[in-house]
Amino acid sequence: MTPLQVAAAADLKPAFEALGRTFTSRSGVPVAFTFGSTGLLATQLKEGAPFDLFAAASVEAAKDASSTGTCEVTTLHTYARGTLVVLGVSSMQALADPKVKVIALAQPDHAPYGRAAKQALERAGLWDVVSGRVVYAQNVGQAQQYFATHNAEAAFVSRSLVSGADAGVMTEVPGALHDPIEQAMVVCTRGAHRIEAQRFADLVRSSEGQAVLAAAGFLPVATK
Repeated sequence: MTPLQVAAAADLKPAFEALGRTFTSRSGVPVAFTFGSTGLLATQLKEGAPFDLFAAASVEAAKDASSTGTCEVTTLHTYARGTLVVLGVSSMQALADPKVKVIALAQPDHAPYGRAAKQALERAGLWDVVSGRVVYAQNVGQAQQYFATHNAEAAFVSRSLVSGADAGVMTEVPGALHDPIEQAMVVCTRGAHRIEAQRFADLVRSSEGQAVLAAAGFLPVATK
């Protein structure tokens, strides 16, 4: 059987890979994930990518995909709320220190976590101070890599990508500093496994799936 093709926001990698193994063990259907920024995945969908399920890091992206006919609007559901953290500093204000020479964040134009990071810096009154030291990554996974490889002294990423063992110095960004990162998924129309896609979506939204997401650092917004 050909794999179930799931396009998923980069912040979902640890949680979705775990859920993918569970899904395959029960259904016999392998799952192939394409992780990336929500905006770039949406572009791939518009250009004809045969994804079966689109798990976006924003509700708007899932709605947009539905409005173009590439996904089925009746299958759209929120499944999690993301948590934004900044690695490498003990407070947001510490980013103003010139010793923090490079600050990585996902490109705000197409990555919801990057957009939230820029909002947080602006609302904290820090953007004008640090904007000259910001480098943009394609997605939060790449922003984390910049930090892990010492190409950035600080990085804004999803809490879901940071395990307890390697968190190091980390600050959770107050939710009041950015718009909620509401995440939604929707079944796509060009895929070969629409029934299986819905079943995987059901697993994500089930109490079992929500527990996996919660353990990864997401806040629940839907249960079934």
